[in-house]
Amino acid sequence: MNDPRSFLRRGTVLAAAVALSACSESATGPGGSPAFDAQATAQKASTVTSTSGSDPNLAPSLALVSGALSGGSGLPSVAGFFLGDGLRPTLDLGQVRAMTRELGGVGGSSEVPAPRLSLLLPDSLMGSTLVWDASTGAYEVDASRAGAPSNGIRFVYYAVDPVTKKPALPLNELGYIELTDQSTSTSGLLLGVKVVNTAGSSDITLADYTVEGSIVLSGDTQLSASAGGHITDGTNRLDFTLSQQVSLPAGSSTVTGTTHYELASGGITLTLDGDGSFDVSSGQATSESLKLAVTQGSDTAVVDVTVAGDGTLDGKVDYRGSTVILIGGTVSQPTFTKPDGSALTDQDRQALRSLVDAIQSVVDFARSILGVFGGGA
Repeated sequence: MNDPRSFLRRGTVLAAAVALSACSESATGPGGSPAFDAQATAQKASTVTSTSGSDPNLAPSLALVSGALSGGSGLPSVAGFFLGDGLRPTLDLGQVRAMTRELGGVGGSSEVPAPRLSLLLPDSLMGSTLVWDASTGAYEVDASRAGAPSNGIRFVYYAVDPVTKKPALPLNELGYIELTDQSTSTSGLLLGVKVVNTAGSSDITLADYTVEGSIVLSGDTQLSASAGGHITDGTNRLDFTLSQQVSLPAGSSTVTGTTHYELASGGITLTLDGDGSFDVSSGQATSESLKLAVTQGSDTAVVDVTVAGDGTLDGKVDYRGSTVILIGGTVSQPTFTKPDGSALTDQDRQALRSLVDAIQSVVDFARSILGVFGGGA
């Protein structure tokens, strides 16, 4: 399989195919297991993903802040190895080592690089508040503004134009975004993110989470990024944990990657797990897998697919512990059947079409959170 796309991106495509072929309420598993309510499963997933994007100003504003800090430069970043192309087969060890030096470590040394966030949060801006300058189309320091944390930077948070994804004119100030350096001698690069809406009668914390990135070159090359916390629109709350890791053992040509996203809201949990490996010397993916689970109490639906190096598919859709769909064939020609061998109906395929959007929404959410290191991919 010579397709160099990431396991996560290809996994999304596979999950989309699975979702388009999932069964409806009339389907049952072996032995008369409970009927799979596809529409209800899709609605549960939507409950979680809609909360992640319920504030239309949040993600664009975080992207603007991240871009302001990176200056739009091509600086190598932790997030760049996970987002966009995900697990990148063209992993450039020279770039990794250059990034390590920039972050305070010594490329090729046996020591873990010392935490250093000054590359992301410049010392010259610590304790400053930045406001949007419509004339320059960029954030600028406003020395007259007080209140920024001494260990971080405050950005004024505005209503965003849905088309340009920049502050709408005339400017409508909603609150502030604070980025703080919470790194310690034992942590990686630990960034605190808080978004507070001050436009109402009382302040509302819309987001409060941390993002951590680390790089290790002690023989093996390992890059990791993680995040945890919550966001809210003032009514609905989304709790999340995100983690991603890429590793290249010393003396090996095989890059491996793992991803785990977990989002929870309204008593419903959505998890997306992916892992894969890529042989740099041959230019081939050796294995890839993706698992999507939607859980409410004891009610769980799981899509689980594995791709072999030759493109062969092996997977299933389970509901309440019983298999309701079998997945086979190849990436280019997948096959989907019910356990009794019968074909799927158009109603079956339509019922879980929204799971495709749910998968993409989870990936996009992770991009917006983890992308703060270097402004995303």
